[in-house]
Amino acid sequence: MLLTDPEVATIILMPTDDVATSGEPNESAAHDRGWLVVRPGGYAADEGILLLSEVLAPNRPPSKNEPVTWLRWLKRRVKQDGVVAGVRGTNIVYGGSSDYHDIRYSRGALELLGRGATWKQFASGNAVFEPYPSA
Repeated sequence: MLLTDPEVATIILMPTDDVATSGEPNESAAHDRGWLVVRPGGYAADEGILLLSEVLAPNRPPSKNEPVTWLRWLKRRVKQDGVVAGVRGTNIVYGGSSDYHDIRYSRGALELLGRGATWKQFASGNAVFEPYPSA
């Protein structure tokens, strides 16, 4: 799924039991209560930058919620949809690179990369990503 609405910065997923008592959901409350936090990425066509999406699952005992378990379920579903794990991040300003096993990409992201797009976490960030050299 590619979200292109710039107004959507964060999506918070919580159990229905928490909705009535949660007040205004925010990332701080999500971390405290053990909810899933989704930061949707998107494609800035004018800049040729594909921003990655993030899904955070903090476990906060003694929470009755199990966000890490939810995240594992979600990863299994995503993996079935042809998403590939493993990228290399390179700092384009200072040099150096690292491999990230938990960052995944789709065939669509690979096609955009082949057409000259840049993969980044933040539009103004120094790090760019590409598939592992062996992928």
